[in-house]
Amino acid sequence: MGFNDLHKMVQNNKPRCHYDVLGVDPSADDSTIKKAHRRLALQWHPDKNASEEATHEFRLVQEAYECLSDKAERKWYDEHRHAILEGINPGDGGDANVSFMFDVVPFMMGGCYQGYNDTEDGFYSVYRAVFEAVLEGEIYGYKAEGNIELSSMLQLLSSVSFGSGDSDWAIETTHFYAAWASFSSTLSFAWTDEYDIREAPNRRVRRAMEEANRKNRKAAKRERNNDIIALVEFVKRRDPRRRKYELEKQKMEAERQAQMEIQAKALKEQQTLAREAWRAKRSEELAHAEAQDLDAGRIRLADLEDDYFYQTKGKKKGKKNRQKVDIQQPLNMQQEYKHDDQLEQTSQQEAAIDEQAVDEQVIDEQAIDEHTYAASTDALKEQDGSTQSINFDHTSKHDDNVAEIIQDELSDQESFNDETSSDEEEEEVYRCECCRKDFKSQGQMNNHMESKKHKLAFKKYKSKKEAALMDDFINENM
Repeated sequence: MGFNDLHKMVQNNKPRCHYDVLGVDPSADDSTIKKAHRRLALQWHPDKNASEEATHEFRLVQEAYECLSDKAERKWYDEHRHAILEGINPGDGGDANVSFMFDVVPFMMGGCYQGYNDTEDGFYSVYRAVFEAVLEGEIYGYKAEGNIELSSMLQLLSSVSFGSGDSDWAIETTHFYAAWASFSSTLSFAWTDEYDIREAPNRRVRRAMEEANRKNRKAAKRERNNDIIALVEFVKRRDPRRRKYELEKQKMEAERQAQMEIQAKALKEQQTLAREAWRAKRSEELAHAEAQDLDAGRIRLADLEDDYFYQTKGKKKGKKNRQKVDIQQPLNMQQEYKHDDQLEQTSQQEAAIDEQAVDEQVIDEQAIDEHTYAASTDALKEQDGSTQSINFDHTSKHDDNVAEIIQDELSDQESFNDETSSDEEEEEVYRCECCRKDFKSQGQMNNHMESKKHKLAFKKYKSKKEAALMDDFINENM
């Protein structure tokens, strides 16, 4: 379909005013237009009137309402309504140099095509010819102005095609609308000059003429660009290929969302099973550890209370020699301590009995020695007739042994005192492992243990450990 054929088709199908179709005034508000459309749509609906005239009137009513219900499109229609109805072409009766500019205003009406098909007067054939005519006029005018190579804009528009009803929207049609949506005319619009600068009497007047001509050219170019972009938007909104693509896209998105929900549900069930398995395994490990601790007579960290404190061994050196003691000891530990005390008392009694027996034996031996010593002295006195003082070897040996024992006891006592003093001089540090803090006194440590901050840190520390164990188990089993 050529340039002249398009205009001939427009003349044969002279458009009707949208306001006349709906039977409303051009100043009618949206509510009035909506009511008129509803009334006429019911009147001319094909289901009630099975005739070609009713179908044609119904289509005109729908097109009129579609245009006037959109504020932007209605504004443009009001500005160009006279030119649309009169079929004015910018090249008719004017300078021959601008006859190549194709007028797109008449093709912003639904009456310029018959149905959404690929027939000669169908939607795709008509607008494919319209865009080709616009591009052909742009190229002709650009070369007529002395340009040899095409501009980047013209090269881009030449590389895309409007296509047909079978064209794929995502591959072909989308690129076409994207290229034409950024349309900018490459023509100079010199025919819109109001003044001939060669007739200027002086430089000041010539500059004023040039400025006026420049404004006219800029305004004409802006108007041309707006018309082409408005045509692109008009056709794009009515393109069935776009609606089909959007429906398919919505369907694919719904399927994707459904698939994601199924995967999320399966993953959630898998994580739930993994957590249950971890809890069961953790319970078994804790029960086994508790049994081992009870058998070994030890206290696990989990059995300790948060409110434990510290006690001192004695008051000899103030803040030194303090040890940590749990005020709430388990029953089994108390029984063990009681049993140890009983054993210690029994061993002390046995040691006292043995010591008493040893002392009695020593006393008896001393008595026997003294008796033997006296008898021997008497015998010597009888033999020699004189009194001598005799020292026995066993008496001296006995004294030496006693001295050695006393010396050993004194040495042991001194070493024990040295060890005790060294232990007493060593200063203990009070440390909270959960909060990682050190304290110098019992009061500071007690206050810290009773604080909410410490209890909260202890719970977080415990939860963090359990969470880490659970994550490791899940990662190993997934």
